[in-house]
Amino acid sequence: MKTIAHISDLHVSSEYWIPPLGDRLAQEMERLNPDLLIVAGDLCFHDGDLDELRQAKTYLDGLRCRQRLIVPGNHDVSGCGDALANYRAVFGDPFQVINEDGFFAVGIDSTEVGVPGDQWHSQGYLGAPIYDWLRRQFATADANDFKLLAMHHHLIAVPGTGNDQNILLDAGDVIEVHLESGVDLVLGGHRHRGHLWQVENLRILHSGTCTSCRYYGEEKSNSYNI
Repeated sequence: MKTIAHISDLHVSSEYWIPPLGDRLAQEMERLNPDLLIVAGDLCFHDGDLDELRQAKTYLDGLRCRQRLIVPGNHDVSGCGDALANYRAVFGDPFQVINEDGFFAVGIDSTEVGVPGDQWHSQGYLGAPIYDWLRRQFATADANDFKLLAMHHHLIAVPGTGNDQNILLDAGDVIEVHLESGVDLVLGGHRHRGHLWQVENLRILHSGTCTSCRYYGEEKSNSYNI
């Protein structure tokens, strides 16, 4: 059996980062040594600041795991110019595929601006070219592979997080692509609270913020998923 750890919304080095929680997460990953570590975005806080991204990479490189798949969140990209330039410089291509020993994991960038003027990239967007790319990738998976997708933005509103206007703009189309492609699990973050939804055979699992004090709603807790 494979062990997958799913963390999100770390906000490393920002004013919201809680160092003791960062230390505790590192200790727990040392004990677990997961087969795959999924990091579902918002690694830093200040709009893809290069120094923050480098600090986030140093921290993530220290988390024990056999493999890691990291995708950007809206706080990891710039509000102007080539939004992903700094992220790519530190972490490389956000579109990734890991195909190994029974699981087929895909990571994508969901931070494309879906609403004009959304300088924070809060409401992400994929679009038809990425739908086609996803279909092509999952078509290469073996029939018995466990298929999962990592992205930052959420596809369904998370209960208890207040007025939620930041669902992926084309969430309905994206869910349809996942169902058509036989995806088993979508791992995301963004709303800083853990929650699980199921749509037909597709599970959509959110991670809470694991190491920051940015909370939505009345519940103030930190979490990640195993």
